[in-house]
Amino acid sequence: MAVFPPRTPERDRVGPVVFSQLRTSFLLADRGTVQITGEIADISTSRTRFDLVDTSGALDARTRSIPVICRPETVRGLLVGDVVELRGAFDLLEQDCLLVLRPMRVTKKERRGRLPAAEQRAGIARDPRTCAAARDRLRRRTAPPPRLPVRAGAPGSLRVTFIGPLGDVAQADITAGLRLDRLEPRWRGIPFHDSQAIADVIRSVSPEDTDLIVVYRGGGRWRDGVALNDVRVVNAVAEAAVPVVTAIGPTATEAAVAWVADGAFRTPTDVRKALNAHQHVGNPDPDHVRRPRHGARGRGSSTTVASACAAEGPSDPESSSAHPDAHVVAARAEAASARRALVEAERTFALHRIRVRAVVLGSTAAMATILATVSLRAWMAGAPWYAVVGSGLGLLIAGSAGSVFLFRGRSRALRPPRRVRVGTPQVGEDAWLSAMRHASAPRRYRRLHGTADGG
Repeated sequence: MAVFPPRTPERDRVGPVVFSQLRTSFLLADRGTVQITGEIADISTSRTRFDLVDTSGALDARTRSIPVICRPETVRGLLVGDVVELRGAFDLLEQDCLLVLRPMRVTKKERRGRLPAAEQRAGIARDPRTCAAARDRLRRRTAPPPRLPVRAGAPGSLRVTFIGPLGDVAQADITAGLRLDRLEPRWRGIPFHDSQAIADVIRSVSPEDTDLIVVYRGGGRWRDGVALNDVRVVNAVAEAAVPVVTAIGPTATEAAVAWVADGAFRTPTDVRKALNAHQHVGNPDPDHVRRPRHGARGRGSSTTVASACAAEGPSDPESSSAHPDAHVVAARAEAASARRALVEAERTFALHRIRVRAVVLGSTAAMATILATVSLRAWMAGAPWYAVVGSGLGLLIAGSAGSVFLFRGRSRALRPPRRVRVGTPQVGEDAWLSAMRHASAPRRYRRLHGTADGG
């Protein structure tokens, strides 16, 4: 904790402070208790920290603010957008070299609330500074366009200019896994709290050097949200000579800039996936080639491909890269055959287990029925004869029905069900795992009928 001058009557006096005095904010630490009024912008998850924003003038990315550190009970019942009056003392955090306000009392003065995104967009559309293109998109669109505004399979490399904070986590999300086969990335760093700087960079991009602009930002604080709803940035995106795509984090559907852009994605990772998919249109990504199915049709097609590859012999590199090699097809066929044999063995073992259990249970039920019927007269010695005969017939019928039901356990397991009860088998590479589960648990899945694949 910093050491301040000794207390004086001037220092102990409570005096109102305005945000314009924060330019010399380190001198405020010499004061005792101060009083300041502002709007709550961000409240942390632990509700121990928030930003107090100046309420005088229009809210933009350069609006003055001060961090506030408090106890959770101090801000109980307060929400983002509330105008409050704080009475407390300034404190200097030495580890961050940051001046913060520690309030002793917080009084709510006005409930404004966070302005809904739809009202923000409507206000921007009514603003006389908004250009015609941006106004038309804000009024006409019902949702941000989730697409990549470039022609699929266009010849040549795609030149993309990424505009955002350099060295940020969002940039790492884009560069990690971005394929550069047919992509030429260019990076333009900007301070994301400066609306005018963002607009100037977007307008400075020439269509002769770039095919696509990506404005990215992952997360951020309230100043970034203000910049994304600034009229200057909205106009720059709408009037850009190059298609613009946005990737601005979880608030992608709330920012007005996403509604006027040519394409809007939720996260920078989504943009990276879309760019990778665009590069491999007409030239499939080898990591995402669809593998053959495990049915009879798939086995026939695999055999056909293998025989065709063997008949053709060596071919040119372009044709060989478009089809899987013969040894790959043969290996996949052997793996599928081994899996089918494993499923068939599990099915046979399950049927044997069911048959033995049915014989044991059925025999036990039949013997118990006979013994109970024979002993019935001794148990009902004092009862009338018709009661003994009726009870014996009923016991005989019930025991016989139960014995037959137990003896037919294997038939019930093999009988196709009227409807699929649990666990529809999967399709694809891991379908054999589902077939194993169905074959080993016939009482639950009722899937022992049909082929060995569990179909």
